[in-house]
Amino acid sequence: MLVEEMGYARWDFSGLSGVGHQLVLQVALWAEGDREALPVCLRLATPGLGDWRLYRLELPRVGRGEFGWLYFGQLCVSRRDLALGSSLSVRLDPALPDVTMWVDRRSVALLSSGDPGVAAIAGIAGVEEREYSGWFIPAAPRPSSAPMEIDPTIPLPIPSRELPETERFREAVYLAPGTYRGEIGWPGPGVDSSDWYKVNLRPGQTLRVSLSVADGGSCGLAIYDAWGERVASVRAGGQLALEYRVRERGPWYIQISCSELGRVVSYLLELKIET
Repeated sequence: MLVEEMGYARWDFSGLSGVGHQLVLQVALWAEGDREALPVCLRLATPGLGDWRLYRLELPRVGRGEFGWLYFGQLCVSRRDLALGSSLSVRLDPALPDVTMWVDRRSVALLSSGDPGVAAIAGIAGVEEREYSGWFIPAAPRPSSAPMEIDPTIPLPIPSRELPETERFREAVYLAPGTYRGEIGWPGPGVDSSDWYKVNLRPGQTLRVSLSVADGGSCGLAIYDAWGERVASVRAGGQLALEYRVRERGPWYIQISCSELGRVVSYLLELKIET
């Protein structure tokens, strides 16, 4: 299907009640031109959500196919964050108006991160938008001689994760302990002054958060409880760290803030939980 003809493409998945807690969406499409990476907008909707949620992805170029260059990437999402029941709708919108793209029914495949087998493949079906959470994992480059078919049976490695745009407290996405890459700020009009994340903690556990800002940038770091009350914070800097011992079970929130207008700042976020 030529995406240019409709302006977007949509896939509907059903029968997902038995799928695991962490899901992976594989996205493969063909496009004209020879860009190293192709930006797209991926919107997800479930009956449990009030609106579509928007993810901005850059799909790396992995080879050449029948309709032009082949682009492929993966989006990891949490069943809890999507309020996923048994059905999921996926909508793909071009991010560049002058690029022609082609897709088919296998262009979006849904997998469980704990099971390399395909969980579901949808048929193309066809509205609104809402920016939310998740993280994008670029695919490893493939040799030019490799087949153009995306093999859904290949186990999916989970490399260092790139964090999403989550600008509001209620949009925070759950994170596990580990190291994450993220960006904050915006070079053009508009505001991206905060990134919000959350972790599940039990009484007596200690949350350790470290933030390293690249290229001389400066950010703030804070921890909030489940009711949005700030319990720990450090002012702007390039190398920041916080430690907090919790007394109550539930989600605890992490805010990264930036006041440098007109600039995009990259950072590394490291989370540790100690009992």
